[in-house]
Amino acid sequence: CQFHPEFKSKPFDPHPLFVSFIKACIDAKLQRTTDTIAPTSLKSSSSK
Repeated sequence: CQFHPEFKSKPFDPHPLFVSFIKACIDAKLQRTTDTIAPTSLKSSSSK
């Protein structure tokens, strides 16, 4: 028998496993966005 959190989730009451998964995805995307934007903005400001 397996544990299926999708059967315990509701739209306004998600299972904590899904909440932490979505938070990790958002944090990873923000980190990638920050890592790619920061060097570009530093280059443009230093070339002035």
